[in-house]
Amino acid sequence: MEWLVKWLQSRGVTARKDEVGNVVAVVEPSHGAAAAGPVYLLGHIDTVGGHWEPVLESGRLFGRGASDAKGPLAAFVAAALRARGSGRLRRPVHILGAVAEESTSLGARHLAGALPPPDFLIVGEPSGSSRLVVGYLGRLRCHGVFRCGIVHSSRPDPTAAELGVAAWLAIRSMVDEVNRDASGFEAVHPHLLGFKSGSDGLTEHALVQLGFRLPPHVSSSQMLDRLRATAPGADWVVDAGEEAAVVPRHGTLPATFLRAMGPLGMSPTWQRRLATSDLNVVLPVWRCPAIVYGPGDASLDHTPEESIAIDDYGRAISVLATVLTEL
Repeated sequence: MEWLVKWLQSRGVTARKDEVGNVVAVVEPSHGAAAAGPVYLLGHIDTVGGHWEPVLESGRLFGRGASDAKGPLAAFVAAALRARGSGRLRRPVHILGAVAEESTSLGARHLAGALPPPDFLIVGEPSGSSRLVVGYLGRLRCHGVFRCGIVHSSRPDPTAAELGVAAWLAIRSMVDEVNRDASGFEAVHPHLLGFKSGSDGLTEHALVQLGFRLPPHVSSSQMLDRLRATAPGADWVVDAGEEAAVVPRHGTLPATFLRAMGPLGMSPTWQRRLATSDLNVVLPVWRCPAIVYGPGDASLDHTPEESIAIDDYGRAISVLATVLTEL
């Protein structure tokens, strides 16, 4: 983060690290006062674990974060500077490198409360240079603790571990009923994230950690209510939750992207993701026109094969620079 701040400052960009560690930078129009409100380019600077020495091979850069999501963040920086250099930038461009997107979204939560809404928001995630992402599922992460007294194993009483397993099976059946014929972006996706049991010699417990990806018609509070009704024997605690985020395919922002892609011979496609991003955090607060875009292949995120194609990276910079000068 410190390196990026200093690098941006060396290019004449106002940049700083904020109270929680986010990189906050503003690229101003080269001709003086801005003629319109700001565009926010919101990326994230953190990655998941599993780092290795980057390698450039056969036109691809391999390394942790190449796709998710330092590739898109680097494309934001390059595109903003290119747009400023063209002399056609009308709006200030805020480059926001958020921390903790891969965990608590602390950075995005802080930015949502600290900054006023922009005129336009572009969230940097690996869509690929010819794809626009217009939706993310919501999520609920929670845990429940099952407790019971210890009894001799010759008795039929269920153990705390058995109570936890039975609850998980009941929850899966409940989700199947909620989904019925729904699939993909319209379905609830449950995951057993962790299971741990133990005892103090008198009582025993089982901790069950769950995660749910939620479609737009199922809120996190609704899913929690269903969870408590299905497995009432546990004390359920919410660890994190965001609602689904969907943005329209029509309007100034997507239309500008489509115009920018045309001269490059690109055939744009649209996608709704079965994951959650910082868009879910900031969109309910800023309530502005938004879209998700960036170079990279999301199917490689978090894997040992994470990489980014250099030509895809270059095309995304060209598209973004044109968008920033035309908004």
